Amino acid sequence: MSAKLDFFDSEQAILRRLQREYEEKGYEFVAQPSRSLLPEFLERRGVDAIAFKPYTNVAIEVVHSSGRSHSKRLQELAKSFESQPEWTFKTYYVSDFPDLLEELEISDLDLLRSAVDTARNLRSAEFIQAAFAWAWIVFEATYQKYTAGFEGARHARVTSPTKIISTLEEMGEISYTSARHLRVIANKRNALFHGALNTSIRNEDIDRLMSVLETMLRQFERETQ
Repeated sequence: MSAKLDFFDSEQAILRRLQREYEEKGYEFVAQPSRSLLPEFLERRGVDAIAFKPYTNVAIEVVHSSGRSHSKRLQELAKSFESQPEWTFKTYYVSDFPDLLEELEISDLDLLRSAVDTARNLRSAEFIQAAFAWAWIVFEATYQKYTAGFEGARHARVTSPTKIISTLEEMGEISYTSARHLRVIANKRNALFHGALNTSIRNEDIDRLMSVLETMLRQFERETQ
């Protein structure tokens, strides 16, 4: 049975703990740093957090599992630090924090397909913001199915929008152009989900989101047949 998740998921709880630990060691700690705070070689990849003090910079990644999608991304991310002597890359696994671990049950394909139909219906009825919000929820659920489902996992952690987009781009599932569009859409998602009800949502935003999640569903179905 999975534990109930609130807005502050297990990743956020781990980052809060790491923040306390790093700050006790004299570091300045920034969780989910914006691209403007990252060095150029990390701008497209992103990391979960950075910590720094004079002459020391640490990039931090919180990882759910050692499955193939995560391993590939970590290998590529670690490689990018090889020519960056002023930076250190640290990986923390969720399983290392069992007292903070909360799980999200992965949706089955039938439920995801039904949820996609609901998003389409909301869009057709011109409930644009509701359609967008629901499409993003289905997008995240589909991502969890797509990445963890290959390994037969039944549970996954909630993942930040930035991490979802970066992972899909690095897996080769979306192009650089699609990733760029999704990052713009993710900013709208963040604004809307945090109460900015006047956020401008276009039909094109919903269509791009739906296109990516439907591609993931089709690919997953092919891989698991």
